[in-house]
Formats: sequence, structure tokens, C-alpha cells
Amino acid sequence: MQKHIFSAGPKCRILVLALLGLLSACGNGEQAGAPETPEVTALVLEAQTVPYPMEYVGQTAGSREVQVRARVSGILQQKNYVEGSIVKANDLLFTIEPDTYQAAYNDAKAALAQAQAAYTQHSLNNARILKLYSEAVVSKMERDNSVAAYEESLAAVNMAKAKLDQAKINLDYTEVRAPITGITSKEAVTEGNLVNPTEASGLLTTIVQLDPLYVNFSIPGNEYLQFQQFQAEGRLKVPGAEGYTVEISLSNGQKYKTSGDLTFMDRQVDAPTGGIRARATLANSKAEILPGQFARVHVSGAFLINSILVPQRAVLKTQQGEMVYVIDDNNVANPRPIQIAMNLGDYYLVEN
Repeated sequence: MQKHIFSAGPKCRILVLALLGLLSACGNGEQAGAPETPEVTALVLEAQTVPYPMEYVGQTAGSREVQVRARVSGILQQKNYVEGSIVKANDLLFTIEPDTYQAAYNDAKAALAQAQAAYTQHSLNNARILKLYSEAVVSKMERDNSVAAYEESLAAVNMAKAKLDQAKINLDYTEVRAPITGITSKEAVTEGNLVNPTEASGLLTTIVQLDPLYVNFSIPGNEYLQFQQFQAEGRLKVPGAEGYTVEISLSNGQKYKTSGDLTFMDRQVDAPTGGIRARATLANSKAEILPGQFARVHVSGAFLINSILVPQRAVLKTQQGEMVYVIDDNNVANPRPIQIAMNLGDYYLVEN
């Protein structure tokens, strides 16, 4: 069961010593007589619920990063975007010389027309043969040959359609379009070069999606263990379905205006760092934040309940450990040892 030094009552008073006043009174050799009584302040402490501090160093990243590659080989004819600009999904980025693919498409289209003409002829012939066979004018072999020729012409039409579809796909690939909305990197291949999807020249540029934006950070292993301990002891209240809220402060110290959500926490410790990887997701519709920026990550939503906080300036560091002066019922201040669990801004969380 959790025990505090203030268990004698719901409230207690501690002294916050004005140490500077004490030092000035002791060091004034010109003053004769008794030293001045130093000013002290008494604070009434009560158990309270306070936000659990979670602050980490993070780095921003795009929520999606896509490599734009050539899907067909050919001479890179034209670049149609400004490097480093934001493009929308399906915007035209590059043009690969389409001449050979246009010719292949035209050839496949003509082959389909030829196959369809042959199919029409075989369809008419087969209809006549079947009618004659029903009247016992032609033999069964002639009927079978006619049906086979008809089905073969139908298969030829389907094959020609498939080849036309493939030729159309290859022709469309000569226009390299943006697969997502995001910010572009510099071009990897300049106009006039031969690109090949199976080689390194197939990479043309990279697009990073900025909205939503990811913020990756790591939770130190010891902090995670303390969090679990407080939760197991019933001293920590965690959020329910609403989840944690995340705010970030940029390198210039300004807090980003839009808060986000904690969307990922790893279930294993990262061996090189000893931390647990986590990720927050924030809206970034105006692309105000770019990938790679460092930020302070503030995670809120968990609360310490029934907690005693002591101002740091009220704690004395002694050889026996930390102490505070507690005022008893007779208005007398007595030193009491305390055990500190963690820092909370300008306060200490008292463990015992």
C-alpha cells in the first residue's frame, strides 16, 4: 500500500526557506547584535491529480515516401515539374519518348480489327453450316470443322484484345504521373538519358507525403518501466478510447498549432538505443513542417492520482538524503526525510 510522509492528516504544511535571506544575514559583518529572522513561507500540501509528464526528442517524417520509377524503357524526353515543389496525385512528372509504344499500340489495334473481321466471317459461315447440318445436307465432320474454326476465330479476337490492352498500358507508362500528393525531390535522371525499369536509371524522383505528417520518437526503457510500475500500483490513470494527445515544439521553441494522436508504439525494445519506438500523426495541410526536422514531443492524457508534490526549492539536500521541514500541530518545524520518485517541472513527486 502506498505510504506518504503526510499520512497523519489530509493536509500538511511545509516550510520553503528563504536561503538567500539567511546567507545575507550571516554574511553581514557590519551589523551588530542578533541576526534578522529570515522570512519563510509555509505551504499546505494536499494529495492531487496531476498530468503525467511525457516529453521526448523526435524527428518528423512523411507519412508515405514513394519512389517514382520508369515502367518502360526509352529516352527521357521531358521533365514536367519543378523540383522541390508540391505535386498532386496523377500530375504529369516525366514524359518518356512514346513513338515506339504508339506504333506498337497502332499495330495491336489493327491486329484486333483483322481478328474481328475473321471472327465475323467464321460466325456467319458457322451459322449456315449448322443450319445445313440440321437439314442433313452436310456431314458431321463439316459441322465440326466449322465449329472449330469459329471458336478459333473467337480466341484470336480475345488474344488481340489482350495485346491491345498491353500496348495501351505501355503507351500510358510513357507518361510518368505522381502516385500520391506530396513534395518532390530533385530529379535522378535528366532529359535525354535512356531509362530502364530494371536498372538504376529507372528511379526518376521521390515524393514524400506531408499530410498527415509522422513524428518518430523513442521512449527510454527506464521511463517505460516506471510508467508500468505506476500503472500496476493504481497510481496512474491512462486514457481510454480517446487515446493520447501529442503536441510538438519545433527547434525555434514555438509550439505547433495543431495537435495529433499517438498512433504507434512498438512492442519490443530497440536493441541499439534501449528505447521503445513510437510515432505520432499530425495534420500538416499547409506543409508548414518538412520531413527531417527535430522537435520536442509532448504526450498528454495520463494522470498521476492521489499524488503529493513538493516544490523543489523546499527540499534540502543533506548527507542523509533529501529532507523537508514539516510544521506540526504546535507550529514547530521539524525536518522529515522524503523519497523522491521523479521530477515534475519545478516540483518533486514524493514516493515516501
